[in-house]
Amino acid sequence: MIKTIPFEEFERAVMQKLLEKNTSINKTLREQYQKAQVISREFTGVGFFTDFKVPENVLRVTEPLDRAFGDVICEINGIEDFGGFVLFTENGVIEFLEGYTCYDNWPSVITSYRLYHLDGNIKYY
Repeated sequence: MIKTIPFEEFERAVMQKLLEKNTSINKTLREQYQKAQVISREFTGVGFFTDFKVPENVLRVTEPLDRAFGDVICEINGIEDFGGFVLFTENGVIEFLEGYTCYDNWPSVITSYRLYHLDGNIKYY
Protein backbone atom coordinates (compact mmCIF):
# COMPACT_ATOMS: atom_id res chain seq x y z
CA MET A 1 0.00 0.00 0.00
CA ILE A 2 1.27 3.47 -0.90
CA LYS A 3 1.68 5.81 2.05
CA THR A 4 -0.17 9.13 1.81
CA ILE A 5 1.66 12.06 3.37
CA PRO A 6 -0.63 14.44 5.29
CA PHE A 7 -0.56 17.92 3.77
CA GLU A 8 0.27 19.53 7.13
CA GLU A 9 3.39 17.37 7.41
CA PHE A 10 4.45 18.39 3.89
CA GLU A 11 3.78 22.06 4.66
CA ARG A 12 5.89 21.92 7.84
CA ALA A 13 8.76 20.46 5.81
CA VAL A 14 8.41 23.28 3.27
CA MET A 15 8.57 25.92 6.01
CA GLN A 16 11.60 24.25 7.60
CA LYS A 17 13.37 24.19 4.24
CA LEU A 18 12.51 27.82 3.46
CA LEU A 19 13.81 28.98 6.85
CA GLU A 20 16.74 26.60 7.38
CA LYS A 21 19.52 28.99 6.40
CA ASN A 22 21.27 30.47 9.42
CA THR A 23 20.39 34.16 9.21
CA SER A 24 18.99 36.48 11.87
CA ILE A 25 15.84 37.03 9.78
CA ASN A 26 15.25 33.29 9.39
CA LYS A 27 15.84 32.75 13.12
CA THR A 28 13.13 35.29 13.92
CA LEU A 29 10.77 33.83 11.31
CA ARG A 30 11.36 30.30 12.64
CA GLU A 31 10.39 31.49 16.13
CA GLN A 32 7.27 33.11 14.69
CA TYR A 33 6.33 29.96 12.79
CA GLN A 34 6.63 27.85 15.96
CA LYS A 35 3.97 30.05 17.57
CA ALA A 36 1.83 30.64 14.48
CA GLN A 37 -1.62 29.20 13.87
CA VAL A 38 -2.99 28.28 10.47
CA ILE A 39 -6.14 30.33 10.04
CA SER A 40 -7.02 29.26 6.49
CA ARG A 41 -5.80 27.13 3.64
CA GLU A 42 -7.04 27.43 0.08
CA PHE A 43 -6.25 25.01 -2.73
CA THR A 44 -6.49 26.71 -6.11
CA GLY A 45 -6.01 23.73 -8.40
CA VAL A 46 -2.51 24.85 -9.35
CA GLY A 47 -1.25 25.46 -5.84
CA PHE A 48 -2.29 26.63 -2.41
CA PHE A 49 -2.28 29.55 0.00
CA THR A 50 -1.91 29.04 3.74
CA ASP A 51 -2.64 32.05 5.95
CA PHE A 52 -1.03 32.31 9.38
CA LYS A 53 -1.86 34.23 12.53
CA VAL A 54 1.15 35.10 14.66
CA PRO A 55 0.71 36.29 18.27
CA GLU A 56 1.15 40.02 18.80
CA ASN A 57 3.94 39.54 21.35
CA VAL A 58 6.40 37.73 19.04
CA LEU A 59 9.70 39.24 18.01
CA ARG A 60 9.31 40.93 14.61
CA VAL A 61 11.67 41.26 11.70
CA THR A 62 12.69 44.92 11.49
CA GLU A 63 14.17 45.12 7.97
CA PRO A 64 12.56 44.56 5.57
CA LEU A 65 9.10 44.66 7.15
CA ASP A 66 7.26 43.45 4.05
CA ARG A 67 8.81 40.94 1.72
CA ALA A 68 8.23 37.83 -0.33
CA PHE A 69 10.94 35.23 -0.78
CA GLY A 70 11.42 31.68 -1.81
CA ASP A 71 14.27 29.63 -3.19
CA VAL A 72 12.78 26.19 -2.54
CA ILE A 73 11.39 23.99 -5.28
CA CYS A 74 10.03 20.48 -5.06
CA GLU A 75 9.62 17.13 -6.62
CA ILE A 76 6.21 15.67 -5.81
CA ASN A 77 5.06 12.13 -6.56
CA GLY A 78 8.14 11.58 -8.72
CA ILE A 79 7.68 14.68 -10.90
CA GLU A 80 10.89 16.75 -10.85
CA ASP A 81 10.74 20.55 -10.65
CA PHE A 82 7.04 20.23 -9.93
CA GLY A 83 6.61 23.55 -8.16
CA GLY A 84 7.90 26.05 -5.68
CA PHE A 85 7.06 28.16 -2.66
CA VAL A 86 6.99 31.83 -1.66
CA LEU A 87 6.70 33.02 1.94
CA PHE A 88 5.19 36.46 2.47
CA THR A 89 5.71 38.68 5.52
CA GLU A 90 3.90 41.87 6.43
CA ASN A 91 4.79 44.29 9.21
CA GLY A 92 7.65 42.01 10.21
CA VAL A 93 5.62 38.82 10.71
CA ILE A 94 4.75 35.75 8.67
CA GLU A 95 1.57 36.39 6.70
CA PHE A 96 1.09 33.50 4.26
CA LEU A 97 2.75 30.73 2.29
CA GLU A 98 2.08 30.21 -1.39
CA GLY A 99 2.77 26.92 -3.14
CA TYR A 100 2.58 26.81 -6.94
CA THR A 101 3.04 24.32 -9.73
CA CYS A 102 5.18 24.87 -12.78
CA TYR A 103 3.10 22.97 -15.29
CA ASP A 104 0.48 20.68 -13.78
CA ASN A 105 -2.37 20.63 -11.29
CA TRP A 106 -1.61 20.36 -7.59
CA PRO A 107 -2.01 16.69 -6.58
CA SER A 108 -4.91 15.70 -4.35
CA VAL A 109 -2.62 13.15 -2.66
CA ILE A 110 1.11 13.40 -1.91
CA THR A 111 2.89 10.05 -1.77
CA SER A 112 6.47 11.32 -1.99
CA TYR A 113 8.32 14.60 -2.15
CA ARG A 114 11.77 16.12 -2.19
CA LEU A 115 12.53 19.75 -1.34
CA TYR A 116 15.65 21.55 -2.45
CA HIS A 117 17.09 25.02 -2.85
CA LEU A 118 17.47 26.33 -6.39
CA ASP A 119 21.12 27.32 -6.55
CA GLY A 120 21.96 28.24 -3.00
CA ASN A 121 20.91 31.87 -3.43
CA ILE A 122 17.73 33.27 -1.94
CA LYS A 123 15.43 34.58 -4.66
CA TYR A 124 13.44 37.70 -3.83
CA TYR A 125 10.24 38.41 -5.71
